[in-house]
Amino acid sequence: MTSLSVRKVPERCLWGALLLCTVYESYRYPLKLSFSGTSPTYSDTPLAIQIPKFIITLIICLIAIPYISRRSFTFRKWALAVLVVCMSGYPVFKAVMAESGDKSPYLVAAFWPLAALIVVLSTNAITITALDRYFRFVLIYALVSTAIEVFLFVATGRLPALAYTDSFSVRFGGFLDDPNAFSVLLYMLMGWAYYRYSGFKRFLIEAALVLCVLLTQSLTAIGFLAILTLVFIGNHFIRRPRPLLALGIGAILTAILSYVWSPLTEVISGVLETKSGSVDSHLAQVTGGQQASMNLGWLLGLPSYTPYESWWMGSVVNFGIPWYLLNLVVVATLVLSVFWAFRRARNTQHKAVMSGLLLLSCYFVIGELNLPFSEIFPVNFLFFFFSYLVFFEKIKEDDLRLRETPLPWDATLAESFRTRPENSMHRPVLD
Repeated sequence: MTSLSVRKVPERCLWGALLLCTVYESYRYPLKLSFSGTSPTYSDTPLAIQIPKFIITLIICLIAIPYISRRSFTFRKWALAVLVVCMSGYPVFKAVMAESGDKSPYLVAAFWPLAALIVVLSTNAITITALDRYFRFVLIYALVSTAIEVFLFVATGRLPALAYTDSFSVRFGGFLDDPNAFSVLLYMLMGWAYYRYSGFKRFLIEAALVLCVLLTQSLTAIGFLAILTLVFIGNHFIRRPRPLLALGIGAILTAILSYVWSPLTEVISGVLETKSGSVDSHLAQVTGGQQASMNLGWLLGLPSYTPYESWWMGSVVNFGIPWYLLNLVVVATLVLSVFWAFRRARNTQHKAVMSGLLLLSCYFVIGELNLPFSEIFPVNFLFFFFSYLVFFEKIKEDDLRLRETPLPWDATLAESFRTRPENSMHRPVLD
């Protein structure tokens, strides 16, 4: 734990919450627990397994809260903290006043942004090196868990959570066993690995992560991958124009596409056929939800929670326009802070970490056009956790041990030691 710069109670709380939330749902694949409505080969997760993550995180927050008063921030930072508290307070009010239906989505929308804020505000700072090691751990865990899932599927026919027998719809979600949530972590790792490694090693890791994205069969993730690829290629050719190379690559791709077009269309048709129900439900909610919400109270939202696949559609209907705008302001501020931190990063390790956080933030926000990431654990916690770290300037490049303030008697002893003639040539660095 020392390697993660864990020396004090707030730092232990921070890393405890982060690691707990990252790996908590690793039980799903080995125990075959998820939601039987979408995972026919699985059983419903009992409350005795769902609730502990809230209880443990709440205990961590209660331990960390007393340390917040010791921190001093600018007005801008405290203003955002107050807005986040207001943003989390209204869903609690909605849960209390809801007429009927499931109230847990209100509590989820309130709990994870506020929990992340508490553990981040209570801590002093963490190092880039510590985050880099965390990313390395997640990378190994993600690739190994996906490899195990694929091997067991090929060797024994073992199906992951979102999978159907005798179908193209076999979606691999890594250690989370949730393709949609897992894709967020994959993009975070892709951004980090691009600057963290170089040469063939970078190519190999990025290729493995792209393969994992494809194995999720998430249309949102694959669509974002296509956009990201076009942006990357366009940026590369704008900086280094190579028309002959572009024509050559285009000709090769055209030849390959013409050769595999027939079998490729059969595979795509099969996949789209299995996805047609999901696509129809997404479109129906967008087209029908707008007309239905015209007769609703725009200020307070629906009296009972109505689930939507699109978060940006569902939140305005369920919480009302004022809360929607508040959430939009908070999220936009956090994403912009991550972007500017990425632009300011200079050394390779810092650039890699910020690139990972930027890609996570961008995919989280864009993906919510089609998925309710704010309701999906643990990506809702991870997005707010990492963006808070950046916004409140909790990430430091230097070793925290060199930034600790010595006690008064230490300073006196150090000064007397420096003034001794025999030690004038070899003065220890104590500050």
